[in-house]
Amino acid sequence: MTRVYLLRHGETKWNIEKVFRGRSEIPLTDTGKKQAELAAAHLKPKAIQYIYTSPLSRAKETADIVGKILDIKPVVDEHFTGLAFGPWQGKPHKEIKEKFPDLYRVYKDEFHNLRLEGAETLQKAFDRCMTALVDIEKKHPDANVLIISHRVICKLMILGILGLGPPQFYRVKLDTCGLSEFYTNEGRWVLAKFNDTCFLGDSERVRGDI
Repeated sequence: MTRVYLLRHGETKWNIEKVFRGRSEIPLTDTGKKQAELAAAHLKPKAIQYIYTSPLSRAKETADIVGKILDIKPVVDEHFTGLAFGPWQGKPHKEIKEKFPDLYRVYKDEFHNLRLEGAETLQKAFDRCMTALVDIEKKHPDANVLIISHRVICKLMILGILGLGPPQFYRVKLDTCGLSEFYTNEGRWVLAKFNDTCFLGDSERVRGDI
């Protein structure tokens, strides 16, 4: 049985300011670093054996903090990198909504149908992260694995293990440093826990974008 713990990275300034992050390199805030430390303390009794992380700095910084506390060297995997937002990357939601109201409406109502030059579609991101998840199951059939990634990628993996897909993107919500847990049982994935933030405490819990 493979058990996977899926952790969204800690808070960044752009999470607070509601800026499209995409593949921009943004460091964790002090709160984000504290969230990572609290997540590591919560995960310590779980006997994690492997850590995989997105290469982007906010995820890797989270992974390095957790890995140091768990004494595990994180493995960088491009499959778990953030969604490429093309020309919207680094732009505030408010600006995009004002300049491109029709496209922004597609993003909010039918994200899976959004097409931007230079951006990645939800379907493509879904395919790459689910492929990586299958590979991890094959590589670590009886292990506890931690994956640290981004809002979009984590949500897509959750939808995938539930037998859903990109059209249901806004049916689930994930906070910064929200922790989910699932495992294999008789050839299927079973979701055991979703978006757990109880270990953060009220002072470190930050609402994430849906």
